[in-house]
Amino acid sequence: MKYFRPLVVLVLLLSAVNASAQTTSGSMSGTVVDAQDQVVPGADVIVTNEQTQEVRRTVTNEVGLFAFPALQPGPYTVRVELAGFRPIERRSNMVLANNRLALPALRLEVGTLAEAVTVSAVGEVVATTQTSHQALLDLKQVENLSIRGRDPISFLKILPGVGLLANDQETFGGSFSTPVPNIQGGGGQTVYVDGINGGDGGGGGSFSNATNVDAIAEINVQMSAYTAEYGLKGGAQVNIITKHGGAEYHGTGYWYKRHEMWNATNFFNNRAGLSKPFYRYSTLGGTLGGPIPKVPGAQGKLFFFYSVDDTQVKDVNILRRFTFPTALERAGDFSQTRRPNGTLIQIIDPLTAQPFAGNRIPADRIDSRGQALLNLLPLPNTTGEPGFNYVLQEPSIDHPRRQQLARVDYRPTDRDSLSVKYSHFFTKSVGWNVAGASSRWGLVRQRYDFFVNAVKADYTRVINSSTVLEFAAGFSDQVEDGPPEDDTALRGIQRSTYPQIARLGQFASQNNPLGLIPVVRFGAIPSGSGTSDCGGNQVNPCADIFYDGRWPITGDDINFNTAINLTHTRGSHTYKMGIMREDELFGQARSGVFGGEFNFAHDNNDPLSTQYAYANAVLGHVFRYTESLGRVPDDRRQKAWAWFVQDTWKVNPKLTLDIGVRMYKWANPLTMAGEASAFSFERFDPTWGGNPPVLFRPVTTPQGRRAQNPITGEILPQTYIGQIVPGTGYTCGVITPSTPCTINGFVTQRDGNYLENGDEGFIEPPPIQFDPRFGLAWAPNPRTVVRVAGGSFHDSYAGNSQQQGGGNAAFRYNREILFTDLDSYLTGTSATALVPNTSGQVRTENQRPNNYRFTAAIQREIGRNVVVDAAYVGSRTKYLRRDRNVNQIPAGARFLPQNRDTTVAATAQNPGALPDAFLRPILGFNDIEISSPSGWQQYDSLQMQVTRRFTGRFEMAGSYTWARGYEDTYGNDDAYVTLPNISQRRDIQEHVLVASYQFELPAASSLFGGNKGVRWVLDNWRISGISTFGTGGRGNIGTSSGTLSGNVTYSPGFDFTGGGEQCALYDIVGDLELPSSERSIDKWFNTDAVKPLTARGQSGNDCRQWKFKQPGWHNHDLSFFKDVRIKGTQQLQYRLEIYNVFNQVSFQDIDNTPNFNATTGAQTDTNFGKVTSARNERRMQMSIRYIF
Repeated sequence: MKYFRPLVVLVLLLSAVNASAQTTSGSMSGTVVDAQDQVVPGADVIVTNEQTQEVRRTVTNEVGLFAFPALQPGPYTVRVELAGFRPIERRSNMVLANNRLALPALRLEVGTLAEAVTVSAVGEVVATTQTSHQALLDLKQVENLSIRGRDPISFLKILPGVGLLANDQETFGGSFSTPVPNIQGGGGQTVYVDGINGGDGGGGGSFSNATNVDAIAEINVQMSAYTAEYGLKGGAQVNIITKHGGAEYHGTGYWYKRHEMWNATNFFNNRAGLSKPFYRYSTLGGTLGGPIPKVPGAQGKLFFFYSVDDTQVKDVNILRRFTFPTALERAGDFSQTRRPNGTLIQIIDPLTAQPFAGNRIPADRIDSRGQALLNLLPLPNTTGEPGFNYVLQEPSIDHPRRQQLARVDYRPTDRDSLSVKYSHFFTKSVGWNVAGASSRWGLVRQRYDFFVNAVKADYTRVINSSTVLEFAAGFSDQVEDGPPEDDTALRGIQRSTYPQIARLGQFASQNNPLGLIPVVRFGAIPSGSGTSDCGGNQVNPCADIFYDGRWPITGDDINFNTAINLTHTRGSHTYKMGIMREDELFGQARSGVFGGEFNFAHDNNDPLSTQYAYANAVLGHVFRYTESLGRVPDDRRQKAWAWFVQDTWKVNPKLTLDIGVRMYKWANPLTMAGEASAFSFERFDPTWGGNPPVLFRPVTTPQGRRAQNPITGEILPQTYIGQIVPGTGYTCGVITPSTPCTINGFVTQRDGNYLENGDEGFIEPPPIQFDPRFGLAWAPNPRTVVRVAGGSFHDSYAGNSQQQGGGNAAFRYNREILFTDLDSYLTGTSATALVPNTSGQVRTENQRPNNYRFTAAIQREIGRNVVVDAAYVGSRTKYLRRDRNVNQIPAGARFLPQNRDTTVAATAQNPGALPDAFLRPILGFNDIEISSPSGWQQYDSLQMQVTRRFTGRFEMAGSYTWARGYEDTYGNDDAYVTLPNISQRRDIQEHVLVASYQFELPAASSLFGGNKGVRWVLDNWRISGISTFGTGGRGNIGTSSGTLSGNVTYSPGFDFTGGGEQCALYDIVGDLELPSSERSIDKWFNTDAVKPLTARGQSGNDCRQWKFKQPGWHNHDLSFFKDVRIKGTQQLQYRLEIYNVFNQVSFQDIDNTPNFNATTGAQTDTNFGKVTSARNERRMQMSIRYIF
């Protein structure tokens, strides 16, 4: 009792923290019967943790049942005693985190207490009382299955219903996180480490709390339709359980080594004639756990565990290909500029609308500032392949990392236990292609440092034999820092270094204190096969000049969490209730287009375009200039409360029911400084207070095309066309955190009069949400169980805060100037730009995404400790956020006579319409995206798992999943879509088969005399492996991001739709899929089925988002283990791990971006449909381990 009061005080203090942590305990239950199988009430049941010797006691109830809730994961001995009967002991009963262990009936036989009967649990156990769909990776699998990067997330692929990532993680923790694969259809999955949310920034799509595998005891996954005590994001919950100390000292020491000389060469490096890049990994680490000695009063009660893992890495970069301007092009000579199929790209003189003579721009029309921007790009370094003229594989990057974990467990009494864990992870890198990188071709070398600190405390109080209280609290802090490598690197992207670029002014230079060069965009270049996608995994990325909008990057995201659970067993019922809170704080650097952005891409509606981006730059002609007048941080705070009640009812020895409900209450995500805004029709005045925006109109003058003020008749340069006349509509000047722009229809977070109760935010806080859950487990015999479960699973992620991105116009305001040049883009205060692309939410539409999940499964032990589990798993998700553009230009608007711009000549490609600003339904605005909870997804799968835990020298686990998923696509994004828009989901693979195995080889020394030397060489060998087969995900034409048109281009450009796209800028004629016998590296899908549009008014005939199947998986990993016994429990272990042992080529990316000649209809990109990259070649790793 003397320990209880201070611990209660500790609980209350920690509860005061704004904090939701998941508990990590498991439970054990069983029935005691006599020799005639009659239940035995009143028997004493004692369980002892075999690692820590912790003891718990209870008594069987009136129907012979006993239960031990809130047990720390680990092996337990169960002993049953009753006067007149021989005691029975059952050892090695493995209690797993978040799991229920149902023991077979414990049979007492007549005898004395001195005549104990002892048995040991062996092999896989059918969980006869488990109603939910769960999966487990045990210690043997974690220790003996080789994963190259030693990242726990890579183990998940072994489980059913888990999608395959392109490649396993090379190093645990990545640059700042590990991608989490799709699990059971997704829907907001979460990864915990000992109950602490380890996600990156709350979304659940990545894992940042890096933990090395030697510190892990097990990985438990609540796959689908789990009980009410679990839930936060609505999808699967992964809980990584770390090791803890016990009554004996145990530990490891290890060294892992990788080197490129042991590897094969990647298929595309071979093809390009490039050597293998540096591939150097060296990992030193170890663990130690046991009792803490010589602590007065704590002997046998205090235990510790410590782990350290230090990895020195040279990260391999992918091979990338670009199309850069040649030396001739930079000088204005485009006479050799051709499409990949060899046809000349004509450069149009905007003054005459005819090609330049000889396709050369006269020297007196070249803009030296545009040349200076082009000269930031490297010169071409290859001519070997059409569609690319620059090949780069950045030298491998030093990327060291270290992870440490320390845990202390204290059990002052048989009723109290307290554990505290601290973990620290850091990784550092310097290079062109680090996290948060700038242009992938090497604009600037920068650092990226990432740190994670996490603390977790757990307290368990056994109030009595039937009641247990559990408390958990956690804290996580993730810090990132991305400055330039040094002053030299910084000077390389500062305007002052380049005299011509320094001449380019800004609207709000105070937002650019470092004086960085502007961002420069070129779009898709028709002379190449690249895209406008700048992502880090792109093989053919954009040729743009860019850097992160937060540059230099800083960030500090903090998570507090707390949970209290109470479990009470009464008769055949186990009642459980709890409450949890999660509080997330984001601290990202101020972001924006603070250095300005010149976009030289060709646009069909641009009357002054040369129809080629690099030529536009040489002339100094700009399609669009963008600059943020404000620079805002991401400083959101979001909170969620959840509480539950649950009854596990053992109806009879064969039937278990779980009935419960989980409830949520969310607060709106709010910025701590209040710098957020959104558009709302409730605040929009269609009359603009009697002063609607008036636009400068185009007119023809003796000097050429100009802009005219319709109010005063004043003539101004044509750059003013489509902008707002000063004094009409609205104005927006310099923005500060306290002086946002005042714009018709905009509401700020701290408005105070927008929401009903005067709350901050943009949508009414949702009411309490209820998630009812039900589960049934029927065990007709101890070897078979049938499960049915279902329920509601809300996603508590708080959603859009209306802070980051261009939609926050009141505080960020991305000013845009269209169809301008390097002399005229700064129009000062003499004109007001249209309100930039913006967004908002419907105030009353506050539903959270809700997953309705359901499973039906049968699990059976078929003999030889082999358990088969077959299941149907499904989900239906509604209330997904979808954006709808309510200010889209109506389809065909540019073709209407009343919208004709008589100051420009109509051509076959360009109808000569007024600029878009005149054609939008709401004048004065660009796009207005209104978000609403109108989206849906569905997921259906059949899954089978076969498991044999490590018994008799052999363990295996195999899983097969057939799955199909659908979702609504762009009907909600486009106000004018009329065609069907249901698509298969890209992230669902139809077939996945994974098999893992471990096998102890028989001793071979007996075949050669069996002497000591022979035994040392030939005995104690093991093999393990993982084989993976899977079909690919879904691909689209022209994009990898989901937009329907993406990078589909026409040269010369052509306006088919005359306004908002209805579907896609191509037709699908026939089947895109090719039989496997016809697929090749040069033609992965049926490119002949992709046809160009041919006439105005067409908009594509296929609105499906994902249209063809991408390359699948075929891979075998194999490892050899050699154990050398030293003394007692000490041993040395040698490992040889071979990944992709047969060097199987598995293709990965496909060029899906066609370029059509608008005149002839020919497809001119010769790389369209070709494979552009392959997954990892064979790689090897060796290690030496000391184990005791």
